[in-house]
Amino acid sequence: NNVSLNRIARTQTLSGTGGLFTAMNFVKNQYEFNNNDIYIPNTSWPIHRTMAKLLGFNTQSFHYYDVENRKFNFDDYYNSLKNVPNKAFVILHCSGQNPTGFDPSSDEWKKIADLVLQKEFLVLMDNAYQGFVSGDIEVDGYPIRLFAEKGIKMLVCQSFAKNIGLYGQRTGCLSMIMDSEEEATKVSSYFGYRNRNQFSNPPRFGSDIAKIVLKDQTINQQWRQDIKTM
Repeated sequence: NNVSLNRIARTQTLSGTGGLFTAMNFVKNQYEFNNNDIYIPNTSWPIHRTMAKLLGFNTQSFHYYDVENRKFNFDDYYNSLKNVPNKAFVILHCSGQNPTGFDPSSDEWKKIADLVLQKEFLVLMDNAYQGFVSGDIEVDGYPIRLFAEKGIKMLVCQSFAKNIGLYGQRTGCLSMIMDSEEEATKVSSYFGYRNRNQFSNPPRFGSDIAKIVLKDQTINQQWRQDIKTM
């Protein structure tokens, strides 16, 4: 994707969980269409719901998975998403949907992206398991690239806890593509302000490891192979 880094508001977070907390706080306080509703898949990581309630959101559900029959039906999911109000705040899982493990196909993601764009949702994309579904971080990150290309409003919570083995270091990041460099600077400052007043600074050790793994070509290739092995 050709989005300039200067247009991305971003901050290091306390893993994916801390990213979700900062993202929800941002929406609660800054999103002009916030009416205290958050739409969460009927089967989702339990913390999505408890955290939203803790922050004062009204948690709403849309159908994702048929728990009784242990079945994922894309049409049922898509039609339920269609009924979510325009400009709603919606949580989606990037890959390795927790707890079901069922993900839409690439073609189905294209249909979802078109619907999300049409309905002007603000998406909170939880990316906790990138690489652990297909063994390829590019394949597993496809929904994020697709949404970015279409200009969908989206907050992305990235955890390095599992895919770089930094669980105890609480290493992650929150990113949001903004319309301009000026807007990105303001939102990054807001993220920093929230962080400073909640936990001061994130741990540095894990972030330094993640930087090496992501930037050093030899280590990055070894890491990608290790993800396939896992």
